[in-house]
Amino acid sequence: MTTAEVGVDVDFKEAIAFAVLAYWHSLKIPSNLPEVTGAKAKVMLGEIHQPII
Repeated sequence: MTTAEVGVDVDFKEAIAFAVLAYWHSLKIPSNLPEVTGAKAKVMLGEIHQPII
């Protein structure tokens, strides 16, 4: 099935993917796939920065 067929607009896929990666990061779940990318180890990708007020 496509995302449109399940009610998710194609324009939202990238935003959803980044939200999932951020959620995994908050749970300390690695988000790369060494068996696919050739990386040497599983790691958490990206950084979370707090806004400066």
